[in-house]
This record gives sequence, C-alpha cells and structure tokens, in this order.
Amino acid sequence: MDAANNPVKRQYNRKEVHTSDMPMAQKEDISMEFDKPLSHGEPLVHLAAENVQSQYLEQLAFMEEPVTIMISENSRSDFPETHVSCHVNGKGAEVLMDGKWVEFGWLPIGPQLVVKRKYVEVLARSRSDAISTKVEGEDSEHPRNMTSRKTRENYPLSIIYDANPRGLQWLAAVRFNHA
Repeated sequence: MDAANNPVKRQYNRKEVHTSDMPMAQKEDISMEFDKPLSHGEPLVHLAAENVQSQYLEQLAFMEEPVTIMISENSRSDFPETHVSCHVNGKGAEVLMDGKWVEFGWLPIGPQLVVKRKYVEVLARSRSDAISTKVEGEDSEHPRNMTSRKTRENYPLSIIYDANPRGLQWLAAVRFNHA
C-alpha cells in the first residue's frame, strides 16, 4: 500500500543502454592453405594530420567526462568474478564518491558507479576470442586449415546515464572497432 502512495521517481529520463544489445566486431576467419601466404582482413589504423592538436585536446576532455554505469556478471561459469581490474596508464579507475574522484584498482560488479569515460572504454574493449579450427580436405594432397574466431565481451555493462549526446555513438564505435 505504501508503494502506491509513494511511487518511485526515475532519476534519469533516458533509457539505459546495455552493451550486449550493441553489435560487436568479429574477426574474419583465417585460411591457412598449403604454399599460400597467411592472409586475413584486419584493417590498419590511419591517422590524419589535420587539426591534430585541437582534436586531441577535445578527445582528452571527452574521455574525462563522468558516465554512470553498472557492470554485469560475465558469462564464465569457470571463473565467476565479483570485481574487475580497470586501469588507464597505470592509474586505477576513478569513481565519483561524495563529489570527489576516488581511485579504485578494482571495480565492483553489480552496483551503479560514476566513472570517467576512459574507464568505460577499457571495459568495453575487453574481449576474448574463442578459436576453433577445421581441416578441409584432410585426405587430399593439400589440406586447408580454417581457423574461426568468435569474439565476446569480457565485462558486459549498462550505461545508466551519459550526459553527452555523442556518448552512445562513441560507445557503438568502440564496440565495433577491432583494436
């Protein structure tokens, strides 16, 4: 009866976003054929030289912005975790507590946290590849080994609140990037 008289008001207006709902880049299969060079289609990163200084400073400021997240449990049954190691340039993740940034080396899984965007990137880029191989034509003179890779995220997370309108687009780009 108390709940009907005192409805819960949502703190944020926008719907939260979970990384599992976003596409993630998958690496191409690798073909290893007899007498042929190893080839795969991973792109190289190209850097543009125009306005590098101002773009760099703008990107640094963007990566320092606070984002409210919640780290979900991973799907590994062999190694359930309660905390996630998260560092940038040797500095532990900074969490906003009582109006001050406090450095944590390990972020807890489950509760809502306000962290700087650069630590969200570390979590979003943390991936593992499951690799399987199959031999085609193993009875032939030149068998072909096919290696398939399936990428999965190590630490799924929900973005509860991101004040920057570019935040969701940025996260989608990070998740779809091979690097």
